[in-house]
Formats: sequence, C-alpha cells, structure tokens
Amino acid sequence: MCLLVSHFILLCAILFFNRNHIKMLTIVLDRYGASPEEPLYSLLLNPSLSKLPRTWLVACSKDPTYDEMLMFHDKLEKQGVQVSLEVCKGYPHFFWMLPMLPKSQELMTKWAAQVQEMVA
Repeated sequence: MCLLVSHFILLCAILFFNRNHIKMLTIVLDRYGASPEEPLYSLLLNPSLSKLPRTWLVACSKDPTYDEMLMFHDKLEKQGVQVSLEVCKGYPHFFWMLPMLPKSQELMTKWAAQVQEMVA
C-alpha cells in the first residue's frame, strides 16, 4: 500500500508541478524517506517476488513507467509468478480515468473480469 501511495504522490508531483520536475521529485522522495536502493522503493529491486499471487498488469506505452512495467512483468515470469500483461499502446498513465474514451470502457471491463476471476 505504501508503495502505491508513494507512486501516486510522485505522479501528482510530476503532473501538477511540472515546471520544476527535479525539485518536486526530490521533495517526494524526501517525504517517502526511502533510499533508491531499498527494495520497497521499487518492486524491481525486490530480490524475491515468487510468493506473489497471480498478477495482472496494465502497461500504457505513453506512461513514464512503461519500461519498468515490462521489466517487472519479465521479472515475475522468471520467478514463476502467474502473470499476464495488458499493453495499451498510445495511451498515457491513468487514461482509464476518462470514462468517455472507448478504450477506457474496454479496459474497465477487462479489469472487472480479471478481479472477478482472481477472487473466485
């Protein structure tokens, strides 16, 4: 949960204070209080992800974290986690927050189906 919150704060800082990215990034990282080498800072740094449950990832090609999501997918596969990846080409981070987009509706339908399947 803490990791999700930190990424959300980081995204807000970049989106809303884009005049000075480095300054805002520094502020967010200082508030989070983690060294960039710490496994909780990034899931990619965690040495053992093999105990994670089945995982469904969504990567948007216009998202700043796109490459990290692809690397995370590969790392989960290599550690034996049952993982699937949905790639939304040409879309930015959180595009599904705009429900008037047909792609948003399509992704939300897939998301709901994935959640239902995972908790069944």
